[in-house]
Amino acid sequence: MKWSLIAYILIGMSVLKMTTSTKIDDVPSPYLNEDSGDLLEYLNNIYSSMINSYREPSLRELEAFSELFDILSCGQIEDQVVRMIKLAEMVGYQIVKYKNTVDNQLYYLIQEQNQYPDQSYQGGGYYIINPSPNTYDIAYEAPHPFFDTGTSYQAIRTYFNTNAKYLSIAGAYRYTSKVNSVCSGDYKVSDMAHNDNTLFYRSHVAISNNHPDIVFVQFHGFSNKSLNALQKQCGSTNKALINLSEGINSSSYEPSSFIAYLNDIVNYDRNITSCLYGIDTQRLGALTSVVGRFENGSDDVCLLNAKISSHRFVHIEQSQAVRYDLVDLMGSYINKAIKLYFGS
Repeated sequence: MKWSLIAYILIGMSVLKMTTSTKIDDVPSPYLNEDSGDLLEYLNNIYSSMINSYREPSLRELEAFSELFDILSCGQIEDQVVRMIKLAEMVGYQIVKYKNTVDNQLYYLIQEQNQYPDQSYQGGGYYIINPSPNTYDIAYEAPHPFFDTGTSYQAIRTYFNTNAKYLSIAGAYRYTSKVNSVCSGDYKVSDMAHNDNTLFYRSHVAISNNHPDIVFVQFHGFSNKSLNALQKQCGSTNKALINLSEGINSSSYEPSSFIAYLNDIVNYDRNITSCLYGIDTQRLGALTSVVGRFENGSDDVCLLNAKISSHRFVHIEQSQAVRYDLVDLMGSYINKAIKLYFGS
């Protein structure tokens, strides 16, 4: 009896050791979903047609998603696989270990278990993580993929072309919901840039908290009417125009900031005109963006503008000419700014 008890304890300790040191590559089905293919094509197909469905997440779902992304973004994936999968299931999500056949790279795709137009689809968004240690601390976001036409394709393509760490794309049209957001401005709860009770916002906060040097780059687009106004303010006739902001009303920008590098690189080439909000223009400055306010230390991201920039949030407003015809050129500028900013 004594030796049987000792043997049982030793076996139990061995099993415990194996469990706590399990790596994600060793976790068998059904704990981990796996897929392979052209990930860029897969994502582009999702956003090739309108997604007009959105359900507000509960507090329990928001907290579960926060914890999930805290694990995903702080390098604990290998140690907390089972917990991670449980959290995803609580929100109706799944984590797919996706082997991209184009670059032979492993990615983590965080998506809903049921895709649109399934009735249980929430519109919570799609999220991609490149776990390679050789990526840049850059996170791309497209909060208005259907309203700001072309920004989902642009975010996806730029992500794969610039070796960035994170990609987040909203999962629904910004005006899908008829419920008003309580945050600043006349927006709906389905607008990921203007509602802090979303999975999109919770993932952003977790990533930000675990990466003190990360830069978030958001892709947006403006109308031809706004183009005319911005051209006058910026003193340009170029139809290929972008308006850059850090989410605050500033009359100067830190010369070594990512936004300053990007502005200089774009204007040096002269194919696209870059304007700085607060200096060249007074429109589309992202002052009410909840993630911009968060990055810049607002006391209330829902209602109060930030006053001092952290230089970690870059809001890119773009004309149709840039979003439709110059995506790769704009991506090359961003890539140059990344290498200059991170010193590589």
